[in-house]
Formats: sequence, structure tokens, C-alpha cells
Amino acid sequence: MHTPSTRRTPNRRTLRIVGAAAVALGLAAGLQGTSVSSALAAGQDGDGPVSTDPGASSLLQSLFSATPGIVTDKSTVQGRDGKAYWLENHVDTTTLPTSVLDGLDLPSLPGGLGGSDAGGTVPDDGLRREYLVVWAGDNNVLDKSGAELTTLPKSVGTDLIGQKDLVGPDFFAVVDATKGSPSYGKVVNTATVGPLVENEPHHMQYIWHKGNNIFAGGLFTDVTYVVDTSQLPKLQLKAVNLPTDTLCGSVPDAYWVTHDGDAYGTYMGGPDLPGPCTYTDGSVRVGNGFGGSPGELVRLDKEGRTVDEAPAATEAPETKQRCDNIPALPSPTCANPHGVQAREDLDTLVTSDYNEPRNIILNPVSSPSSYLRRPTVRTWDISDRDHPKLKAVSFLPDGPRVGKVPHQEEPRAAMETTVTNLPGHKGAFAETMQGRRHLLHARHHRGPAAVA
Repeated sequence: MHTPSTRRTPNRRTLRIVGAAAVALGLAAGLQGTSVSSALAAGQDGDGPVSTDPGASSLLQSLFSATPGIVTDKSTVQGRDGKAYWLENHVDTTTLPTSVLDGLDLPSLPGGLGGSDAGGTVPDDGLRREYLVVWAGDNNVLDKSGAELTTLPKSVGTDLIGQKDLVGPDFFAVVDATKGSPSYGKVVNTATVGPLVENEPHHMQYIWHKGNNIFAGGLFTDVTYVVDTSQLPKLQLKAVNLPTDTLCGSVPDAYWVTHDGDAYGTYMGGPDLPGPCTYTDGSVRVGNGFGGSPGELVRLDKEGRTVDEAPAATEAPETKQRCDNIPALPSPTCANPHGVQAREDLDTLVTSDYNEPRNIILNPVSSPSSYLRRPTVRTWDISDRDHPKLKAVSFLPDGPRVGKVPHQEEPRAAMETTVTNLPGHKGAFAETMQGRRHLLHARHHRGPAAVA
């Protein structure tokens, strides 16, 4: 039995950067049977899932540095595994006025900071800046055929720069969204993350408020990146939450940030290793391993540390509708939480279950079972913000349309959920990928989770 710790302690395609191109480099990571947490525990000298060719990294950096107007700034944090993780900004100073560059603390800006010496060439336009931050990645193994996977090089070195769509770092693209700005709609900063590649960037939080960190998940690497936005368009890596920080869940999907700046994250996949896993509250569920079932709800503080791992599965089998698990579990469950939203005034959070994720990855075209797509929505009691408790599981009703196969039935694949917002409203909505919206009515419930 493995127990999560809640101890608080502190390369693919040409990457376009406003007229400049560079290819980021690393090792191709195959779909293997070992858990990501085990892989991350491996050393950095070629025996881990990914690593970086020093020569390639140096050449990549020289390409960025050689691009007129591109200045770099790198922030580095140490994960609980003792390794360094980083985010590197590549700010295009040719698109930003000096008033924006001043105060970003970019050490490589020519001429230092302040006024006309801030390093930019665009005069001050007097506008209040707004930005759109995109968590992005290029092609990865899911975009390749089986034949193409057999031809990937083991290592991407300097001799392969610009060749085909080889693997590379994922990145945050910061887009100028300031109305009236000459650079409106342009990428003004490309912030690459490392050393992990092929994160499979997915969701950030649905709503961002000024002062919030960004919480961004990597489905494949089981990593949550916590990013400081206080100096936009420059970003700073604040923390990483690794697989070993959430042993009872994997495949981090979406986030909801509460008023205190902490967050809830839906971890759609099962525990890092198959077998029983003990959650923060001492309860135990049996899972079938990384990317499987059951998933969990994770409470993260604003520094990215795991505060609580809460089981999404009920103790009793979930059998009102068919819930398949591959491999089969002793207690069937549809607990693979994807969407998440909360009403703090009602002390209620709602998650929707989508699919047992690894079976999409291993066979995205033909599912091994129609009943891996989930018809369930889960309601949580968050009156104790740091210790969410599952209070109800709702099986969505079917609609009038009849699908050709069971997984095309209307209640299957509950991708997202959204809450109402007015104080007098107490319902929520869920939508499924098979084309149906559902209205959920909140019911006050205390005690063990109920299934409806």
C-alpha cells in the first residue's frame, strides 16, 4: 500500500516566435507500462523518460539570442525530487512599448531598465495592457501513426534541428490582447518549460482573477505547473507538483481557484501504481494504475503543494449504469473527474467524469469498451476548504436519441460542468460529448456519498 505525503516543503515542430524559428530538443518518450512517478525517479543521465541534449539546448538558446529584439529570462525551481525545473521567457521587445518593458526585471535587456533605455523600440502608447496566456504544445505521439512511431530517433541532437516534427518543450504563449495596441493579437512572449517534454498541455483554471497564479496541467507527465503572472507579459515559474506529490491520482486535467488563491485540481487517472492507495483522510480505494481508475480531487495551495488528496470513487460499487474499468476493479467505478467548478457561497463543488484516460491514449480511434465513457457527475462538500468530501454521485439520464453504439448514448462522456452564479440559484449544468446538456439541482447532503 502506498500512501500520499501531504508534508509541506517548499524534443516536434518549428517553434514560431514572431518572425524567428527554432526547434526545441529532447528524447522521445514512448508509451510504456511503468508509472510516471517511477520514471521521474530515474536519474537524468539518459535513464529517465526524457532528457536534453546539451549541445542542442545550447544551439536552441543561440537561435533565440540571435533573433533581433528577443530577450530571455529564466526562472528555476527545485521539485521535491531534488531536480531543477524551469520556465524561460523569450520576450519580443520589438512589439512592446518601453513603458511595458520597464519594471519587468529582464536582466538581458540592452541598456538596462527605465525610460528609453528599457530596450524596446516601440514608444509608449498610454494603453492599459491586457494579455491572453495560452498553454500550448506541438505534435506528440498521439499525432503519429504506428509506423511513424517506429522511425523516431532516440535522441534529438544538433544535427536534427529543423527536421520533421520532432519532440520539444511545451510553452506558454503570451498574446497581446490590448484593444488599440499595434501588437494586438501578436505573441509577445514565448515561455518554454523544461526539462520535461511532451507534457500534453491541457487545461488551466477556467477563470483567472488578478493576483492568481496560473495552474496548468500536463496530462502525460502528471505534472502541475504553477506560474506567477504578476509581471505580465513576463511569466515566472513558482512551483511544480510532481507525480510523487499525488500518488493516488494521475493525469491532471482542470483547476478551480478559490478566493484564497489555492486551487482544486481534477486528476482524471488512477493512482501511480495499481493496488490499494491511502488518501489524506485515511480512506483506501483500489486502483488499476496510472491513467486508469479511480481518479481523485486534489487540493493545492498557492505554492503548488499538495494539501489534500480526496477519493472521487465511492466505497460501494457504482453500478446504477455500467462502469467498466480496464483492468477490472473489485469495485467498479466511473470516477474519472474532468470538469470542475465551485460555489464557495454554497460550500459546494461539482466535477464531471469523462473517460478512463489511458484507454483513449492507447487507442484513440476504437475504444475497447463503450462503457469507459462516463455518465456521472459528482458533488462535493467543501465547507472545509482544505478537505473536500464527496457527498453525491449523479448518473445522468438518457435522452430520446439512440446511438449506434452504447458510447454514443447521450449521457456518456460528461466532459464539463458549470455552476450558476446568482445567490438565489442553486443548480449546475453538465454537458456530455454526445450532445446533451443536463441541469443538476443541488441537494443538501451530509454523511457518506449518495448515488442517484
